[in-house]
Amino acid sequence: MSPAQVLALASGPVIVLLHVIWSVDRNREPFLNVLKYLAIGGLVLAPGCQMERVALDVLGNPTEDPASASIPLLLAATVLGIGLVEELVKYAGLRLFARRDRHLDEPFDWVVYAVTVALGFALVENVLYVVNYGAEVATPRALFAVPAHALCGTLMGCRMARAATAPAAEAAGQRALALLEPAAWHGVYDFLAFAMSSRAEDAPVSGGTFAALFGFLVLLQWIRCVNQVRGLLVEGRPVPPVLLPLSGTRFVRRPVSPGRPPRP
Repeated sequence: MSPAQVLALASGPVIVLLHVIWSVDRNREPFLNVLKYLAIGGLVLAPGCQMERVALDVLGNPTEDPASASIPLLLAATVLGIGLVEELVKYAGLRLFARRDRHLDEPFDWVVYAVTVALGFALVENVLYVVNYGAEVATPRALFAVPAHALCGTLMGCRMARAATAPAAEAAGQRALALLEPAAWHGVYDFLAFAMSSRAEDAPVSGGTFAALFGFLVLLQWIRCVNQVRGLLVEGRPVPPVLLPLSGTRFVRRPVSPGRPPRP
């Protein structure tokens, strides 16, 4: 597979989601600024991988042989060793560059930039997966992994937007949740992905059960993101396309008009 083919397979879903999250913003962010956050997301992957390796080694790295690992240990490893670490480096990159960003002047901008950082991370990760495992991983990652990164970014951005307008004590809690909430979703997503692909047929909990739970988790995360985003949308702005599967449902209520947030 040529480098151009690898890049096309890995970047396609990222480009689509990046375009739609940018274009849905009524007051669109400068595209060069968006690209800066995309680059930030890609750059934090390297330290994230190093931290992840250390964290998993401390936990005994049950992800190397998930079929024989106990369910509690595998869950702890994916939540603490993968989800928390990866969301931490994204969060750090977002906070570092957003603090003095004059373009970040309305609540929904936090969602745009948090999702962009997450997609930058997903882009580099996708390239590595396609290079190491071949073209067959591109489709499932386009359907599940890349949108999952975007949804975690959505949750992070919503919490940061609320922190920007909240009193000091509440803002600190929202910033903590901006890290912990997506880390929990991310970790459980990875736990179910490992478990459903590695459980033996005669295991107490079968791979099929984990697959059903995985599908249910994906649906719940869409619903959660819709509930978090709806309060940030100004009058007349549609639901971000990353959330469109649930637009028009009872989960999407009439948006309110937010004020200009201060810096967090």
